Amino acid sequence: MALSAGLEHFEGWPVRMSFMLYAGLAFNDERYLKLWAELPPDSADEEIRRNTAIRQPVLWLLRQDL
Repeated sequence: MALSAGLEHFEGWPVRMSFMLYAGLAFNDERYLKLWAELPPDSADEEIRRNTAIRQPVLWLLRQDL
């Protein structure tokens, strides 16, 4: 199945999305982790960056002991 270029900013996708990292860790699935690592972390397209909710997902994994 080929993706359609009928979307605005189509050429800016795919980019690294936080759900790939979180799913890979939660389900212990190397496929998600590999995909997350291989995709570009940021797009040059400002609209793609705006639609990427969490741009630094690793920060959410850090934990401080109180």
